[in-house]
Amino acid sequence: MPVKVYQALVNNIERGMIAPVYLFYGPESYLREKAVAALKKHLAAGDVGQFNLSIFDGAQARTEEIIDAANTVSFFAERRLVIVENPLYFKSKGKKTEGEEEEQGAGDINLLNYLQEPNPAACLVFVTGDSVNSRSKTFKAVSKSGQALEFKNLKGRELEDWAKDRFRQLGKKIDGQALQHLVALNPEDMGILRGEIEKLSLLDLGQERVSIEQVKQAATSSAEASIFDLVDFIGEKRSTLALEKLREIIGQGELPLRILAMISRQLRLILVVKSLAEQGFSQEELVRALGMHPYPAGKIIRQARNFSVEQLEQALEICLEIDMALKSSRGSPALLLELAVIGIGRNLPLNLGR
Repeated sequence: MPVKVYQALVNNIERGMIAPVYLFYGPESYLREKAVAALKKHLAAGDVGQFNLSIFDGAQARTEEIIDAANTVSFFAERRLVIVENPLYFKSKGKKTEGEEEEQGAGDINLLNYLQEPNPAACLVFVTGDSVNSRSKTFKAVSKSGQALEFKNLKGRELEDWAKDRFRQLGKKIDGQALQHLVALNPEDMGILRGEIEKLSLLDLGQERVSIEQVKQAATSSAEASIFDLVDFIGEKRSTLALEKLREIIGQGELPLRILAMISRQLRLILVVKSLAEQGFSQEELVRALGMHPYPAGKIIRQARNFSVEQLEQALEICLEIDMALKSSRGSPALLLELAVIGIGRNLPLNLGR
Protein backbone atom coordinates (compact mmCIF):
# COMPACT_ATOMS: atom_id res chain seq x y z
CA MET A 1 0.00 0.00 0.00
CA PRO A 2 1.44 3.39 -0.94
CA VAL A 3 1.90 5.67 2.07
CA LYS A 4 -0.38 8.28 0.49
CA VAL A 5 -3.23 5.73 0.31
CA TYR A 6 -2.70 4.79 3.96
CA GLN A 7 -2.59 8.46 4.95
CA ALA A 8 -5.81 9.14 3.03
CA LEU A 9 -7.47 6.28 4.92
CA VAL A 10 -6.34 7.65 8.30
CA ASN A 11 -7.42 11.19 7.34
CA ASN A 12 -10.88 9.92 6.43
CA ILE A 13 -11.16 8.04 9.71
CA GLU A 14 -10.15 11.13 11.69
CA ARG A 15 -12.83 13.14 9.85
CA GLY A 16 -15.45 10.51 10.62
CA MET A 17 -15.67 9.28 7.02
CA ILE A 18 -15.72 5.62 7.98
CA ALA A 19 -16.95 2.73 5.83
CA PRO A 20 -19.33 0.18 7.37
CA VAL A 21 -16.94 -2.64 6.50
CA TYR A 22 -13.20 -2.97 5.79
CA LEU A 23 -10.82 -5.72 4.79
CA PHE A 24 -7.19 -4.95 5.68
CA TYR A 25 -4.90 -7.62 4.22
CA GLY A 26 -1.28 -8.14 3.21
CA PRO A 27 2.17 -8.49 4.80
CA GLU A 28 2.86 -4.88 5.91
CA SER A 29 1.94 -5.32 9.58
CA TYR A 30 3.07 -1.89 10.82
CA LEU A 31 0.74 0.18 8.60
CA ARG A 32 -2.03 -2.39 8.94
CA GLU A 33 -1.92 -2.17 12.74
CA LYS A 34 -1.74 1.63 12.59
CA ALA A 35 -4.92 1.68 10.48
CA VAL A 36 -6.71 -0.50 13.04
CA ALA A 37 -5.39 1.74 15.83
CA ALA A 38 -6.84 4.79 14.06
CA LEU A 39 -10.29 3.16 14.03
CA LYS A 40 -9.98 2.23 17.71
CA LYS A 41 -8.95 5.78 18.60
CA HIS A 42 -11.95 7.26 16.80
CA LEU A 43 -14.61 4.71 17.75
CA ALA A 44 -13.44 2.98 20.94
CA ALA A 45 -11.33 5.43 22.93
CA GLY A 46 -11.80 6.59 26.50
CA ASP A 47 -13.29 4.91 29.55
CA VAL A 48 -16.34 3.58 27.70
CA GLY A 49 -14.38 2.41 24.67
CA GLN A 50 -14.25 -1.20 25.82
CA PHE A 51 -18.05 -1.34 25.72
CA ASN A 52 -18.04 -0.27 22.07
CA LEU A 53 -15.44 -2.75 20.83
CA SER A 54 -15.66 -6.47 20.01
CA ILE A 55 -12.63 -8.44 18.83
CA PHE A 56 -12.92 -11.96 17.42
CA ASP A 57 -10.45 -14.66 16.42
CA GLY A 58 -11.59 -15.43 12.89
CA ALA A 59 -10.38 -19.02 13.10
CA GLN A 60 -12.60 -19.73 16.13
CA ALA A 61 -15.58 -17.37 16.08
CA ARG A 62 -18.91 -18.34 14.55
CA THR A 63 -20.32 -16.10 11.85
CA GLU A 64 -23.49 -15.57 13.86
CA GLU A 65 -21.47 -14.16 16.78
CA ILE A 66 -19.74 -11.67 14.51
CA ILE A 67 -22.96 -10.54 12.86
CA ASP A 68 -24.74 -10.24 16.22
CA ALA A 69 -21.93 -8.01 17.49
CA ALA A 70 -22.13 -5.83 14.38
CA ASN A 71 -25.88 -5.47 14.83
CA THR A 72 -25.66 -4.61 18.53
CA VAL A 73 -26.70 -1.02 19.25
CA SER A 74 -23.94 1.21 20.60
CA PHE A 75 -24.95 3.51 23.45
CA PHE A 76 -21.52 5.13 23.83
CA ALA A 77 -20.39 6.22 20.34
CA GLU A 78 -21.63 6.94 16.85
CA ARG A 79 -20.65 3.47 15.70
CA ARG A 80 -19.78 0.11 17.16
CA LEU A 81 -16.38 -1.31 16.18
CA VAL A 82 -16.12 -5.05 15.46
CA ILE A 83 -12.71 -6.48 14.54
CA VAL A 84 -12.21 -9.99 13.14
CA GLU A 85 -8.56 -11.07 13.18
CA ASN A 86 -7.29 -13.76 10.79
CA PRO A 87 -10.66 -14.44 9.12
CA LEU A 88 -11.08 -17.52 6.94
CA TYR A 89 -13.79 -16.12 4.68
CA PHE A 90 -11.38 -14.73 2.08
CA LYS A 91 -9.20 -17.76 1.48
CA SER A 92 -9.46 -19.98 -1.57
CA LYS A 93 -11.36 -23.19 -0.91
CA GLY A 94 -9.69 -25.27 -3.56
CA LYS A 95 -8.99 -25.06 -7.25
CA LYS A 96 -11.84 -23.87 -9.44
CA THR A 97 -12.30 -23.96 -13.17
CA GLU A 98 -12.01 -20.60 -14.88
CA GLY A 99 -15.01 -18.39 -14.17
CA GLU A 100 -16.37 -20.70 -11.46
CA GLU A 101 -17.58 -18.97 -8.29
CA GLU A 102 -16.45 -19.97 -4.80
CA GLU A 103 -18.77 -22.42 -3.09
CA GLN A 104 -20.22 -20.88 0.07
CA GLY A 105 -20.85 -22.57 3.42
CA ALA A 106 -23.75 -21.58 5.65
CA GLY A 107 -21.61 -19.16 7.63
CA ASP A 108 -20.42 -17.47 4.47
CA ILE A 109 -23.98 -17.07 3.21
CA ASN A 110 -25.03 -15.40 6.44
CA LEU A 111 -22.07 -13.05 6.16
CA LEU A 112 -22.86 -12.30 2.52
CA ASN A 113 -26.40 -11.40 3.49
CA TYR A 114 -25.06 -8.99 6.12
CA LEU A 115 -22.52 -7.47 3.72
CA GLN A 116 -25.23 -6.71 1.17
CA GLU A 117 -26.76 -4.31 3.68
CA PRO A 118 -24.31 -3.73 6.56
CA ASN A 119 -25.39 -1.92 9.70
CA PRO A 120 -24.54 1.78 9.16
CA ALA A 121 -24.11 2.16 12.95
CA ALA A 122 -21.26 -0.36 12.96
CA CYS A 123 -17.79 -0.69 11.50
CA LEU A 124 -16.86 -4.31 10.78
CA VAL A 125 -13.13 -4.81 10.12
CA PHE A 126 -11.48 -7.99 8.85
CA VAL A 127 -7.69 -8.05 9.41
CA THR A 128 -5.22 -10.60 8.03
CA GLY A 129 -1.58 -10.68 7.06
CA ASP A 130 -2.28 -13.33 4.45
CA SER A 131 -3.11 -12.95 0.80
CA VAL A 132 -6.77 -13.27 -0.13
CA ASN A 133 -8.84 -14.56 -3.02
CA SER A 134 -10.05 -11.42 -4.74
CA ARG A 135 -12.48 -13.47 -6.85
CA SER A 136 -14.40 -14.77 -3.83
CA LYS A 137 -17.94 -13.56 -3.18
CA THR A 138 -17.00 -12.26 0.26
CA PHE A 139 -14.14 -10.15 -1.12
CA LYS A 140 -16.39 -8.68 -3.80
CA ALA A 141 -19.11 -7.97 -1.24
CA VAL A 142 -16.70 -6.11 1.04
CA SER A 143 -15.35 -4.11 -1.91
CA LYS A 144 -18.89 -3.13 -2.90
CA SER A 145 -20.16 -2.19 0.57
CA GLY A 146 -16.90 -0.83 1.99
CA GLN A 147 -13.19 -1.02 1.26
CA ALA A 148 -10.74 -3.88 0.71
CA LEU A 149 -7.22 -2.49 1.15
CA GLU A 150 -4.01 -4.40 0.50
CA PHE A 151 -1.08 -3.54 2.75
CA LYS A 152 2.01 -4.36 0.69
CA ASN A 153 5.53 -3.92 2.00
CA LEU A 154 7.02 -0.56 1.04
CA LYS A 155 10.11 -0.86 -1.12
CA GLY A 156 12.89 1.20 -2.59
CA ARG A 157 12.40 4.93 -2.90
CA GLU A 158 8.99 4.90 -1.21
CA LEU A 159 10.40 3.27 1.93
CA GLU A 160 13.32 5.70 1.95
CA ASP A 161 10.97 8.66 1.60
CA TRP A 162 8.90 7.39 4.52
CA ALA A 163 12.03 6.94 6.69
CA LYS A 164 13.33 10.38 5.74
CA ASP A 165 9.99 11.96 6.63
CA ARG A 166 10.00 10.13 9.97
CA PHE A 167 13.44 11.59 10.76
CA ARG A 168 12.09 15.03 9.84
CA GLN A 169 9.19 14.61 12.26
CA LEU A 170 11.73 13.88 15.00
CA GLY A 171 13.78 16.98 14.14
CA LYS A 172 16.58 15.14 12.34
CA LYS A 173 18.09 14.90 8.88
CA ILE A 174 20.00 11.92 7.51
CA ASP A 175 22.75 11.62 4.90
CA GLY A 176 21.78 9.89 1.66
CA GLN A 177 24.25 7.02 2.06
CA ALA A 178 23.24 6.56 5.70
CA LEU A 179 19.57 6.41 4.69
CA GLN A 180 20.28 3.78 2.04
CA HIS A 181 22.24 1.67 4.51
CA LEU A 182 19.57 1.92 7.19
CA VAL A 183 16.77 0.91 4.82
CA ALA A 184 18.87 -1.95 3.42
CA LEU A 185 19.26 -3.31 6.95
CA ASN A 186 15.48 -3.26 7.48
CA PRO A 187 13.96 -3.81 4.02
CA GLU A 188 10.66 -5.45 4.97
CA ASP A 189 9.71 -4.46 8.50
CA MET A 190 8.58 -0.87 9.02
CA GLY A 191 8.06 -1.48 12.71
CA ILE A 192 11.71 -2.37 13.23
CA LEU A 193 12.80 0.45 10.92
CA ARG A 194 10.72 2.94 12.91
CA GLY A 195 12.39 1.75 16.12
CA GLU A 196 15.84 2.19 14.58
CA ILE A 197 14.93 5.71 13.42
CA GLU A 198 13.80 6.70 16.89
CA LYS A 199 16.94 5.19 18.44
CA LEU A 200 19.19 7.07 16.01
CA SER A 201 17.31 10.32 16.67
CA LEU A 202 18.24 10.07 20.35
CA LEU A 203 21.94 9.26 19.87
CA ASP A 204 23.21 12.84 19.75
CA LEU A 205 20.56 15.40 20.58
CA GLY A 206 22.94 18.25 19.79
CA GLN A 207 23.58 17.06 16.23
CA GLU A 208 20.95 17.67 13.56
CA ARG A 209 22.19 15.19 10.93
CA VAL A 210 22.51 11.41 11.27
CA SER A 211 25.64 9.97 9.63
CA ILE A 212 26.37 6.55 8.16
CA GLU A 213 28.88 5.96 10.98
CA GLN A 214 26.08 6.36 13.51
CA VAL A 215 23.83 4.00 11.54
CA LYS A 216 26.54 1.33 11.45
CA GLN A 217 27.36 1.81 15.12
CA ALA A 218 23.73 1.54 16.16
CA ALA A 219 23.27 -1.58 14.06
CA THR A 220 26.33 -3.43 15.37
CA SER A 221 24.43 -5.37 18.03
CA SER A 222 21.19 -5.63 16.08
CA ALA A 223 19.98 -9.12 15.16
CA GLU A 224 18.59 -7.66 11.92
CA ALA A 225 22.02 -6.34 10.98
CA SER A 226 23.66 -9.64 11.90
CA ILE A 227 21.30 -11.59 9.64
CA PHE A 228 21.94 -9.08 6.88
CA ASP A 229 25.69 -9.72 7.25
CA LEU A 230 25.09 -13.47 7.26
CA VAL A 231 23.21 -13.51 3.97
CA ASP A 232 25.84 -11.20 2.50
CA PHE A 233 28.61 -13.64 3.47
CA ILE A 234 26.62 -16.52 1.98
CA GLY A 235 26.01 -14.55 -1.21
CA GLU A 236 29.72 -13.74 -1.42
CA LYS A 237 30.58 -17.42 -0.75
CA ARG A 238 32.63 -16.54 2.35
CA SER A 239 31.65 -19.70 4.19
CA THR A 240 33.98 -19.32 7.19
CA LEU A 241 32.69 -15.83 8.00
CA ALA A 242 29.13 -16.99 7.34
CA LEU A 243 29.49 -19.80 9.89
CA GLU A 244 30.95 -17.43 12.48
CA LYS A 245 28.10 -14.98 11.97
CA LEU A 246 25.51 -17.78 12.06
CA ARG A 247 26.79 -18.98 15.46
CA GLU A 248 26.73 -15.41 16.74
CA ILE A 249 23.10 -14.94 15.65
CA ILE A 250 22.02 -18.26 17.16
CA GLY A 251 23.76 -17.23 20.39
CA GLN A 252 21.66 -14.05 20.39
CA GLY A 253 18.52 -16.20 20.47
CA GLU A 254 17.30 -15.60 16.92
CA LEU A 255 14.70 -18.12 15.72
CA PRO A 256 16.20 -20.76 13.35
CA LEU A 257 13.23 -20.63 10.94
CA ARG A 258 13.56 -16.85 10.67
CA ILE A 259 17.27 -17.15 9.89
CA LEU A 260 16.51 -19.74 7.22
CA ALA A 261 13.75 -17.55 5.75
CA MET A 262 16.18 -14.65 5.35
CA ILE A 263 18.76 -16.90 3.67
CA SER A 264 16.11 -18.29 1.30
CA ARG A 265 14.86 -14.82 0.43
CA GLN A 266 18.36 -13.64 -0.48
CA LEU A 267 18.97 -16.69 -2.63
CA ARG A 268 15.67 -16.18 -4.47
CA LEU A 269 16.62 -12.58 -5.22
CA ILE A 270 20.03 -13.66 -6.46
CA LEU A 271 18.38 -16.29 -8.69
CA VAL A 272 16.04 -13.66 -10.17
CA VAL A 273 19.02 -11.45 -10.98
CA LYS A 274 21.07 -14.33 -12.41
CA SER A 275 18.23 -15.48 -14.66
CA LEU A 276 17.51 -11.97 -15.96
CA ALA A 277 21.20 -11.19 -16.45
CA GLU A 278 21.53 -14.27 -18.64
CA GLN A 279 18.65 -12.88 -20.72
CA GLY A 280 20.68 -9.74 -21.36
CA PHE A 281 19.17 -7.34 -18.80
CA SER A 282 21.32 -4.29 -18.04
CA GLN A 283 22.19 -3.29 -14.46
CA GLU A 284 19.60 -0.51 -14.55
CA GLU A 285 16.94 -2.99 -15.71
CA LEU A 286 17.94 -5.42 -12.98
CA VAL A 287 17.58 -2.73 -10.32
CA ARG A 288 14.09 -1.92 -11.60
CA ALA A 289 13.15 -5.61 -11.66
CA LEU A 290 14.18 -6.01 -8.02
CA GLY A 291 12.13 -2.97 -6.99
CA MET A 292 14.89 -1.88 -4.61
CA HIS A 293 17.11 1.10 -4.15
CA PRO A 294 20.36 0.77 -6.17
CA TYR A 295 22.43 0.30 -2.97
CA PRO A 296 21.07 -3.11 -1.82
CA ALA A 297 20.23 -4.10 -5.41
CA GLY A 298 23.87 -3.56 -6.42
CA LYS A 299 25.04 -5.96 -3.72
CA ILE A 300 22.67 -8.66 -4.97
CA ILE A 301 23.78 -8.12 -8.56
CA ARG A 302 27.43 -8.55 -7.50
CA GLN A 303 26.60 -11.67 -5.49
CA ALA A 304 24.87 -13.23 -8.52
CA ARG A 305 28.27 -13.44 -10.22
CA ASN A 306 29.34 -16.03 -7.63
CA PHE A 307 26.68 -18.58 -8.62
CA SER A 308 25.30 -20.38 -11.63
CA VAL A 309 21.55 -20.84 -12.01
CA GLU A 310 21.97 -24.55 -11.25
CA GLN A 311 23.90 -23.79 -8.06
CA LEU A 312 21.21 -21.38 -6.89
CA GLU A 313 18.46 -23.90 -7.58
CA GLN A 314 20.42 -26.48 -5.59
CA ALA A 315 20.92 -23.95 -2.76
CA LEU A 316 17.15 -23.37 -2.59
CA GLU A 317 16.62 -27.15 -2.50
CA ILE A 318 18.97 -27.25 0.48
CA CYS A 319 16.93 -24.55 2.20
CA LEU A 320 13.72 -26.47 1.55
CA GLU A 321 15.18 -29.67 3.01
CA ILE A 322 16.48 -27.82 6.08
CA ASP A 323 13.07 -26.16 6.50
CA MET A 324 11.33 -29.54 6.56
CA ALA A 325 13.95 -30.92 8.97
CA LEU A 326 13.51 -27.97 11.35
CA LYS A 327 9.73 -28.24 11.32
CA SER A 328 9.85 -31.99 11.99
CA SER A 329 12.59 -31.68 14.66
CA ARG A 330 14.98 -33.96 12.77
CA GLY A 331 18.15 -32.72 14.40
CA SER A 332 19.77 -29.82 16.20
CA PRO A 333 18.59 -26.50 14.65
CA ALA A 334 22.10 -25.01 14.93
CA LEU A 335 23.68 -28.02 13.21
CA LEU A 336 21.05 -28.06 10.47
CA LEU A 337 21.66 -24.37 9.69
CA GLU A 338 25.42 -24.93 9.63
CA LEU A 339 24.91 -27.78 7.15
CA ALA A 340 22.88 -25.40 4.98
CA VAL A 341 25.60 -22.73 5.01
CA ILE A 342 28.32 -25.28 4.20
CA GLY A 343 26.28 -26.92 1.45
CA ILE A 344 25.46 -23.58 -0.20
CA GLY A 345 29.01 -22.29 0.08
CA ARG A 346 30.62 -25.43 -1.34
CA ASN A 347 27.89 -26.31 -3.87
CA LEU A 348 27.26 -29.63 -2.14
CA PRO A 349 23.88 -31.37 -2.32
CA LEU A 350 22.26 -32.24 0.99
CA ASN A 351 20.56 -35.51 1.83
CA LEU A 352 19.32 -35.71 5.39
CA GLY A 353 17.10 -38.71 4.80
CA ARG A 354 13.55 -38.95 6.09
